[in-house]
Amino acid sequence: MITVVIPVGPKPGHKQWLEECLSSVRDQTLAPAEVLIIDDMADVDADPAFCRWRDALVMRGIPVRVWRSPWNIGVATAFNIGVGLSKTECVFMLGADDAIRPECLSRCLYAYEHVDATTRSRALFFVGVHYTDERPDPDQFIGCNACMVTRSLWAHTGGFPLESASGAPDAALISIMIGNPAAGQTIGVAEGQILYDVRSHPGQDTAQRGPWQGVIHSTRDIVTRQWASPEWCRKDP
Repeated sequence: MITVVIPVGPKPGHKQWLEECLSSVRDQTLAPAEVLIIDDMADVDADPAFCRWRDALVMRGIPVRVWRSPWNIGVATAFNIGVGLSKTECVFMLGADDAIRPECLSRCLYAYEHVDATTRSRALFFVGVHYTDERPDPDQFIGCNACMVTRSLWAHTGGFPLESASGAPDAALISIMIGNPAAGQTIGVAEGQILYDVRSHPGQDTAQRGPWQGVIHSTRDIVTRQWASPEWCRKDP
C-alpha cells in the first residue's frame, strides 16, 4: 500500500487549496494506507477546513497523521521527513496546492508491482502532470516531484540532497540517478496519461526560486558528480 505525504508550509498559498488536495486523495480508486501531513509551521490542526477533511478521510477508513515541525524546515526536508515517518514502503509525494486524479495511486502501485524486486526498491515512479498556467506545453511526462518513491530508495541515496534546500530537490535527486546508475532509476507510470495536476500560482514554491536559479543548477551538477552511496549503506569487507 501507499502513504501519501503532504507538506503544508506557513504561507497562505500553502493552505489555500488544501481542501481540494485532500478531496483528490479521498476520491482515489485505490485508497492510501495513510495520509501523512508534515505541518511545516502551518498549524493545520487549528484550521476548521482541514479538520473537517481529516475527519472525512478517517470516516472513509484512511488514517491521517500530522507531524508538526518545531520550526520552518522547507519542502525538501519536509518530504524527506515524510518518507522517514511513513508506515509503508511506497510513498507518494503530493503538494498541498496540487491534486491527483482518481487513478493515480492505483497506477503507481501497478507500475511498482510489475518490475522486479531489486529494481523497484531503488526506483522513482513519476507520473504525467498538467500545469494550470498558460504555458504552451501544459501536459508533461518527465521525472519530477510528482512521483512515488520507496523508503529503500531514500535509504540507498540519502533522499533529496540537503544541499538542494535552495530549490528543485527533485531535479537534484533525478540528476543523481541519471548520472549514477547505481543510485537507482526513474520509471514512468502510465505514459500518455495525466495523473497529477500542478496548480501554478504566484505563491508557489517554484515561482519563488527565480533569484536562486544559478545556485540551483550549480548545486544539482555538484551533487551529481560527487554522489556516493551513503556511509550507512556501506558494509565492511
